[in-house]
Amino acid sequence: MDCDASMLTTQGPGRRERARAGALEGAADVNEAGLAAGAAGPTRWRRPLWVWVLPFALMPGVLYARNAPVLATAFYERGDEAANSILIEQARRLTLLTGIYSRTHLNHPGPAFLYPRAWGEQLFWAATRWVPTAVDGQLIAVYALSGVFAAFAVAIAYGWTRRVRGAVACLAVVFIFAYLHPPAFSSDWLSYCYVPVYFAFLIAVASVAAGRLQDVWIMVVTGWFLLEGHVAFLLFVPVLGLIAVAGLAWPRRRRLGEALRSLAAGHRGTWVPALAISVIFTLPMIINLIVRWPGDWPRYFTLSGDHAGGATPTPGQVADYALWYWRPLRHTLLPVRWSWLIPLVAYLVAGLATAKLTRGPLRRFLAALLVVNTVSSVLLLAFADRGIDHVGPGTYYVCYFYWSAPAIMLLVAGLAVAEALPSAVSVPAAGAVGVAACLAFAFAPATSTLFHSTVSDPALPRAVRVLAARSAGKPIVIRIKSGAWGEVAGFLVQAERSNVRACVADPSWTFMMTRQFICTPRELAQGAAYDFQPAAQAPAAAPAVVRLGAGSAIVTDHAGVVAGPVR
Repeated sequence: MDCDASMLTTQGPGRRERARAGALEGAADVNEAGLAAGAAGPTRWRRPLWVWVLPFALMPGVLYARNAPVLATAFYERGDEAANSILIEQARRLTLLTGIYSRTHLNHPGPAFLYPRAWGEQLFWAATRWVPTAVDGQLIAVYALSGVFAAFAVAIAYGWTRRVRGAVACLAVVFIFAYLHPPAFSSDWLSYCYVPVYFAFLIAVASVAAGRLQDVWIMVVTGWFLLEGHVAFLLFVPVLGLIAVAGLAWPRRRRLGEALRSLAAGHRGTWVPALAISVIFTLPMIINLIVRWPGDWPRYFTLSGDHAGGATPTPGQVADYALWYWRPLRHTLLPVRWSWLIPLVAYLVAGLATAKLTRGPLRRFLAALLVVNTVSSVLLLAFADRGIDHVGPGTYYVCYFYWSAPAIMLLVAGLAVAEALPSAVSVPAAGAVGVAACLAFAFAPATSTLFHSTVSDPALPRAVRVLAARSAGKPIVIRIKSGAWGEVAGFLVQAERSNVRACVADPSWTFMMTRQFICTPRELAQGAAYDFQPAAQAPAAAPAVVRLGAGSAIVTDHAGVVAGPVR
């Protein structure tokens, strides 16, 4: 350094400027080479801690602040919320081996989304009572997961730019995405929870396909969350994973065997963590296969071939279904019949921005994002055509995760523009957009996680106490009448948390209530039996009832004697 300085001082002003320009150009070349090396494999360079902490702190921080009144309110789940909590209670005991139940009467492949909720419930409710009810503890874990997946996206973007502008631009896109679809980050309904995971997964796949092995572990974590979360991802994740493999193999295609051996032997720091993560995620599924062979796996591969109504959708219906996800409702003024213009313009803008505003490794990454997003769109069309029983408004929730498509296009354009502008302009501009989007997300009505009579019933704890006292220590045997399953699921959860034994008489409800809550022959013979039924269908001779669901359901003694009222 001293030698360089002394040489510059002995030169004239023109020569000094030329030398300085040459040094800067050389530094740029070195930086470019370093990026290329980073794309080819792991290096000693690591992302700074703030890249992970900032999005992880901001996203849950906004959600916690916005939902502070929610987290201070007691909720007693019923319906699907209670069915999920039946599984979450098993996860607290480390015995859960399957995913949530499906309306097709099977369980999705694995419990990845449920164990974090169980830990949130255990830490914030069971162990510390920081929140009034178990559901509140589960919500804290949901918000934390949203922050984790936001951090994955920002960290990957920073890895390809190595500049603050890249991280800030990506974080701004994440909050724009969150503002357009607030429940995707604030709701505990799994159809929404898949959205941020899939977004992070697509970005990780593109990063690996572009050559950055440092992001393999992110691709593996997000991929396993999706695979275990819903049977649909048995199509999406393997195919997109192959895109990552193909992207790695293509530059080495002329010496593929040698390159594969080099990758396997020289990058153990990449593959060993990926293998360890895979073992952790697959262990519950493997145990479940051993215990309940073959489980639901044969049905997973037969569901995708038939439509429940027997009518295959037309190409126009499939296209309209996919285009719906490109139209953030209430934010788009374009008439529906012109919706196809949205992806067309998005691809043109993102493609031109990539080609004209970027170069080197970043261009390769953004091009990979475009390819991955295109493959994801093709898979969505195929899944809609063959894997959804009815293509239309009633099944949009199945593929909420495809909201990622326009978000990816926005990310490509945002990173390209941020890279092209000087840091003095791009960082403040991206920061201002990010702050505005963050505030808009924070104050959006749907950012508040709302529970109402369809998912929460304050009468459930009291009902458990009444029936437990009436049963005098006997197991509570439940007979479900005329679709009162939502109240039954909620009752079973509260009974378990109160150490009261309750079970369902009909084993056909195993798919939802699990084997844990199906009565044994001894319990059927010795238990106190009760009927759970909608109030409108209750026997006219029942003058007094235990009322659930704001009076919409009642509990009566199976022999016709009415249980005590809940007031």
